[in-house]
Amino acid sequence: MQRRNPGSISRMLEQEGLGVVSLVRGGFFASVGQMKRKEAIDENLRAMEEAAALRAPLHPMYADTRSAISSLKQANDLVELIGSDHRSI
Repeated sequence: MQRRNPGSISRMLEQEGLGVVSLVRGGFFASVGQMKRKEAIDENLRAMEEAAALRAPLHPMYADTRSAISSLKQANDLVELIGSDHRSI
């Protein structure tokens, strides 16, 4: 995504009848140093903003406890409950 405009990419894909199904990108908060940790947090915030601009859904397996769906079993149960022919995980 470096040097690219996620909003422009999203519009281009939409014009072609396509969409983003996931965006796997993020950093780790491994540093104990305050400056490095802040840089990692800022980078993750930028990644979330890019994902939102791309209209990329939150993948439940990466969401952990921050998502309403935090396991593959929950996702499968929801898909079955919806009962649509256009469902998948």
